Amino acid sequence: MQTIILPNLMFEEELAGGGGQSAGEAARRVSELIPVTGLLFPDRSTTVLIPDGSTPHELPDVLSNVRFAVRDEVLREITGTSEVIAWGWSPQAVRVSRLLGGAVHHPEVEAVYRINRRQFLGPYDIAVPADQLELAIAQTQPVQFSRECRNELDVRNAIQELCSPASSQWIVKADLSQAARNRILGDGTTISESHLGWMNRKFLAGETVTFEPWVNRVLEFGIQFEVSRTPAGPSSVCVGVTRLLTLPGGQYSGSLLPAAEADSFEQLMLEGNHTEKRIGQHHVEFLIQYGLKIAEAAGRFGYFGPIGIDSMIYRGVDGRLFVRPANDINGRYTMGRVALSLGRGPGGAAAGAWLCIPGKVLRDFGKDLANLLPKSVRMERTSPGRIGDRPVTMASVFLISDDIEAVYWSFKTLQNYSETSKSSS
Repeated sequence: MQTIILPNLMFEEELAGGGGQSAGEAARRVSELIPVTGLLFPDRSTTVLIPDGSTPHELPDVLSNVRFAVRDEVLREITGTSEVIAWGWSPQAVRVSRLLGGAVHHPEVEAVYRINRRQFLGPYDIAVPADQLELAIAQTQPVQFSRECRNELDVRNAIQELCSPASSQWIVKADLSQAARNRILGDGTTISESHLGWMNRKFLAGETVTFEPWVNRVLEFGIQFEVSRTPAGPSSVCVGVTRLLTLPGGQYSGSLLPAAEADSFEQLMLEGNHTEKRIGQHHVEFLIQYGLKIAEAAGRFGYFGPIGIDSMIYRGVDGRLFVRPANDINGRYTMGRVALSLGRGPGGAAAGAWLCIPGKVLRDFGKDLANLLPKSVRMERTSPGRIGDRPVTMASVFLISDDIEAVYWSFKTLQNYSETSKSSS
């Protein structure tokens, strides 16, 4: 069966009532990310729907069997035996899928909207001491990490109550805010005029925002689930766990994958140049079980399909480690799910890391980058070199090795090299 992917990467904006259309640099960035959605189903015959004028060129081997086509091309060829899958099921994605006419199975948009809101996340957004997970397991009242705010006074009260002189940074997110978009960052008790304007526009529209203290992240995880409908009711399974690799501002930079045959998640606990000894297998197992509880709740609301939950371990101002098992809930496919699919393709038994790097760095220093890495690490390009007639500004590579420490060291090396190259250009 032919699989047609609708890569609506501006999914949250579509759910929020916008057209999901981006302009200028944002549109270019989205067009550059679209081709990697073709990595989601390595064992299927896949066509990725692309905007006009966004045909990818200089494709790597891993994308050589993926077809990229505009909507009119697909309309001429689609049959009832084709399956249409959206990145996320927004109203726009439902309309396009019906227009294409293939087999479409999707949850009601109301259920999709409900589980992607931060109001759904709120009750699950807790912080538990890493050495006291039994508090959450026993359903003892844990510390609520974030706070829903309905007006400016709520935000100011949250700053006073959730921040401290030793940790004064904070972040405010819109009700539909994922992928480090639709948020503002602040520091201290002063709120800038631009930030007040952003929040008050939300409040005047009847929307809420979510306030969070900014914390010292030690480890972050992306845990992928699949919710299915069965005659007995919704059923949820964990598809896989990756270590999230992020930039200082929290933006996604890549994913670290354990070896396929590994029976332990200890491989993902690398911090700096050593393993974080206070975090172990039981912490990740707790995150999986907590995520399954959320996925099952989503299923009871009528949702089915992929769910990605981001979790973190952070260090408090007193040096203690805390577990935040759900800081983002994504009722859609995610880049972490793409990374998992890539790691399970041909040759996917070894450990790996999927990494986003500037396209210019890969073009100008490709051979130099490979020489920077240990001989045990192999680097493969996973994104096109050009979109239309323009070189890409953002590329991606997959690092593979039997030694996950060498993979992690290579990731940090490439990340630092990319940042240095950007600052010197």
